[in-house]
Amino acid sequence: MKIGSVTKFLANLDEEASSKLPTETVVEEWEEASIDDVLDELECERADSFQLRADNFQLRAQFAQLKAENAQVEETVRQDVCKELSKQIEVMEHACKLRIEDESIAMEHKWKRKLDILSRGIARRAEDEADWAIC
Repeated sequence: MKIGSVTKFLANLDEEASSKLPTETVVEEWEEASIDDVLDELECERADSFQLRADNFQLRAQFAQLKAENAQVEETVRQDVCKELSKQIEVMEHACKLRIEDESIAMEHKWKRKLDILSRGIARRAEDEADWAIC
């Protein structure tokens, strides 16, 4: 007897109970249903429960395994990203150092030219003053 048949059986009992005396109908129908059928149904339900528990345990184990694999893949990806970012940072640092060196050289040349211009201006003034002093 299956779960559905027990439910139907109980529904039939309710319908017949409304037409007959309640105690007589229930007793007669219950006697017809054998105890073996009820026990068989309970064993089926118990077996289904054990199967559901086994399936649940198996699914939890698969989930744990997938979670561990996911964590391992995530760690690998993080390491790869860190390596790539380190390379990019090194390239950017090198480019920045070159730019600073170039700017430093350019500033040196600029100040040397300014000093040369200033030195020539001072030398001209000194010559002009010497010419004025002679006159």
